[in-house]
Amino acid sequence: MFYSDKETEESEKKFQEDLQRVRKYAAEKQEEQGAILFALIDEGNKLMKKKKPSPEVVARLNEIMEQIEEISKVFNENLLILEESLTRSSNYIFHEIKKKAEEGSPEAMKAYLDLKPDYEGIMLSKASTN
Repeated sequence: MFYSDKETEESEKKFQEDLQRVRKYAAEKQEEQGAILFALIDEGNKLMKKKKPSPEVVARLNEIMEQIEEISKVFNENLLILEESLTRSSNYIFHEIKKKAEEGSPEAMKAYLDLKPDYEGIMLSKASTN
């Protein structure tokens, strides 16, 4: 952790809790939820093909849409947390390689020079989207 203020510590603690929750979710529920999502989409597609849907069909389509939105929301939240974890890990690795390069390791210098343009591009891209 780069800072030692209370707000950052609490934020980091929450992130680590979220990351553990996502990892547990991935291990326990992701496949099941994916299967449910595909079944809902399939059912919705079949119902949408009806020429003159009854009020019951329309109601079921609305239920399906709500369920899809709920599952999608969970997947998207999980994706954001995993992307943040990946970004943090990549950042750490890049800076460790940079440190080794600065200490004189030729292998690290080669890796650093290979990674630097991509790393800088990613950082600029992230900065422009924020």
